[in-house]
Amino acid sequence: MASTTSPTVMPSPRSCEAPYFSGQDNHLEDFLQEYELITDSCGLTNEQKVERIVLYIHRSERDLWRTLEGYDSRDWAEFRRSVEDMYLGGASRRHSKQQL
Repeated sequence: MASTTSPTVMPSPRSCEAPYFSGQDNHLEDFLQEYELITDSCGLTNEQKVERIVLYIHRSERDLWRTLEGYDSRDWAEFRRSVEDMYLGGASRRHSKQQL
């Protein structure tokens, strides 16, 4: 019988160890990297990553994130791209020398 990983091994959203995104786009990449690192170390599936991420963002953003591509299908890669595109735009993710 296969064992399943429970997302309850994740830090509580109110914990000081929990990743948190307040809605400021300049912190998005750090948040996503930290979230992915923690979820990977906890053994969460890609589906669980998508389901749980809304617990770690500001309440005012939750409904919006639930409408993004990849959320309903629980496709982590597609969902992450949608979040990045929404906040950073496709072209602005690539830093130019002038931006740095």
